[in-house]
Amino acid sequence: MGLQMREKILRLLDVAETAEAGSVLGVMGDANDRTAQDVPVAAEMLGLLRHFLGSLAFVEAPSDGPLPMSPGVYARGDGQLVALLPIGADELALIAYWISESLQSPTVSALPGLLALPFAIEEHEGTEWLIPEWFALYYVDSSDEHCIPVLTLRSVLEDGRFGDWVTVALARADFFGLPTQAAAQAASRVIPRKSISA
Repeated sequence: MGLQMREKILRLLDVAETAEAGSVLGVMGDANDRTAQDVPVAAEMLGLLRHFLGSLAFVEAPSDGPLPMSPGVYARGDGQLVALLPIGADELALIAYWISESLQSPTVSALPGLLALPFAIEEHEGTEWLIPEWFALYYVDSSDEHCIPVLTLRSVLEDGRFGDWVTVALARADFFGLPTQAAAQAASRVIPRKSISA
């Protein structure tokens, strides 16, 4: 069963990465200038998934409960896919350049950790699509106590539902089984403090 799922993901990747009509990258490139600017980071996410599918463990994980903080590509029920990529010290920008550009702190970028890339497999009009999520998570020192949300597809900020994108990303990450409790608690302390001082 695991081999069949892995082969299915590779087939979906073949379509997603073409940047032609009917592919995720093609749709993003054709939609508008804002989504077109997100094509490099979306392509990077898909490329990283392909690369690490060949070197990391592929695991069909339970649909409920948190994923382990261990490198691997995890497929969960309901079309959830998460790549947890091992990142060494000073390697984040080398491995994931476009994603690392969204981190504000060079100090954090230099730290080792796990980079979590979530993807959704969705069916639209009878066709399955592999879609990179609009955020990633960086777990410094591979610890769920040090989880940093990263905005990858910036075009989502044009959507009014994403006023506080950090809170939305953490809620969405929980859907994928990614541990976010420490980050959610930190966000709940920072956001009220900012609104009081404004």
